[in-house]
Amino acid sequence: MRLQKTPRVLPLVPALRGGAGLSCRDAAAKVLQLTASEEGGLTMALLPDNAAFQRKLAALPVASYDVGDTVLTDGSTTGRLFILKKGAVAIVKDGLEIGKVSEAGAVFGELSVLLNSPHTADVVAVEASQFHIADGASEFMRDPATLLYVATLLAQRLDRANKAIVRVKHLVRAGEPGAIIGTTVDQIARLLSASSVTIR
Repeated sequence: MRLQKTPRVLPLVPALRGGAGLSCRDAAAKVLQLTASEEGGLTMALLPDNAAFQRKLAALPVASYDVGDTVLTDGSTTGRLFILKKGAVAIVKDGLEIGKVSEAGAVFGELSVLLNSPHTADVVAVEASQFHIADGASEFMRDPATLLYVATLLAQRLDRANKAIVRVKHLVRAGEPGAIIGTTVDQIARLLSASSVTIR
């Protein structure tokens, strides 16, 4: 099986080398814009009864966090799934902010719950935020619609990671400077820091 080259990246390579007046950050952003624009937002068309799923979600307890509050702590184990109802959070790893998320429906803590492992980053409220909270052992987490929702989020994240890795490999093969590649990798971390889908 042969992998197809991504044609949208290759025409950008000459522009990334300079002459187009792009900084490393701008060049990396252009590469990631292609990745993000191809995503176009994943929808949850697979849910057989979206209204029932929404009722179950609405029945979960809601926790509120003020600006600066830590929602999840790297290394801790809560055994809970956090689904953003409203607000915005920053994802912080080793003291470095790797992303911000404000889309309702974004899920946090799913890897910890599914793998029975500690959380892998801090999640900090950057505006007043509310989350639906599901205990990992709850009936909600055993519901097929919930599992499909979380699986779709994880598949979306994996798909983004795969596409981003291909793009970085194209930059490496084209002999791009390390600064462009490093900036691109940093932005990929932001792109992959949280998953969300649009529930329709």
